[in-house]
Amino acid sequence: MYKLLIVDDDEIVCRGLGRCIPWTQMGIKVVGLVYDGEMALEYVERERPDLVIVDINMPFMDGMEFSTVVRQKYPDMKTILLTAYQEFAYAQKAVQLQVFEYLTKPFTNEEVMAAVKRALRAIEEEREYRGRIRKNPDVFLDSEVRFRTEGFQGELPKLRKQVQECVRQRDFSRMKEEMGKLFERIRKIRPEDGVAVRFLLVELMRAAWEATEDDQVYGEFLQKSSGLLAQIMDTRSSSQLEETAGRHFQYVYEYLESYNTTDIEKRVNQAVEYIRQCYSDPELNLNEVASQVSLSASYLGNSLKKYKNTSYVNLLNQVRIENAKKLLARPSIRTCEVAFLVGFNSSQYFSSCFKKNTGMTPGAFRKQVLSNKKG
Repeated sequence: MYKLLIVDDDEIVCRGLGRCIPWTQMGIKVVGLVYDGEMALEYVERERPDLVIVDINMPFMDGMEFSTVVRQKYPDMKTILLTAYQEFAYAQKAVQLQVFEYLTKPFTNEEVMAAVKRALRAIEEEREYRGRIRKNPDVFLDSEVRFRTEGFQGELPKLRKQVQECVRQRDFSRMKEEMGKLFERIRKIRPEDGVAVRFLLVELMRAAWEATEDDQVYGEFLQKSSGLLAQIMDTRSSSQLEETAGRHFQYVYEYLESYNTTDIEKRVNQAVEYIRQCYSDPELNLNEVASQVSLSASYLGNSLKKYKNTSYVNLLNQVRIENAKKLLARPSIRTCEVAFLVGFNSSQYFSSCFKKNTGMTPGAFRKQVLSNKKG
């Protein structure tokens, strides 16, 4: 049986969830009814539940903090977050923690059961994947799961070959281009095809690390692959899937980029990373970035044009706008606030840069994103 832990500081709600839902009939054993986050961690350590239902607002350790700790230590464990309506915007941050799902109070028993069933399906899919990869690293060579996605029929061998060629040739630019094309297609997939595409992406990551012909890095990937699949499977939309998978492919790009680069190229890459970390500082300038990588401002500016084919200002604005897109997807943050949160001193200049970069105003972009989410 699956093991479930229920955590809520409201004793009535906690006991109600434990007793009013036919868990045993669903193949689930409730291993604890707990009223605070710190005690819940003790239960997690002792019982190792497959699934935790936890309230967002609790004493000692709230649901968000609890979910963060659990995610770091037990990436395969599924968490369903309970939240009051007024906490809904705050709960959206749970997506960043890969919380499997969140339910808004008041909820029905049927809604809880439906969320739990979805979590159990994800657990089964992950266990099936881990079982296959233990038996055979080329587990995805069978077509039952991988090729049922419309538009990708029979294409894994070709995609796999393209990725591995890029890695063996250390051509990270081409690889980024090929993955960009793939993600454009993934954005158009049907919801029912999502599982197959998620497996496809994990297999392409495996193929990429295998092609490095570096036994150590490939071994590290295989050790972490079950947690990676959990993160990919927990995504709730094509945009989140692209963000999560893209973050892991970024490690491959960086590996390739650093494989055979000059000292100056490495410093340029370090400068780009510094910009990515500090973009929200409105005072961030070329002199500061250059000093961080021990280059003069003029030399760094010229090197950015040589190796990245862009200027410092354009690069900084691009990084800020990419982060602004993520914030615009959160309706609780006003557009003018987004401008300042990503480092622009003027909302007018932000709107101008955003439209130049994306072809639409921030307001139009937000409207489109929210409309797509509702759809």
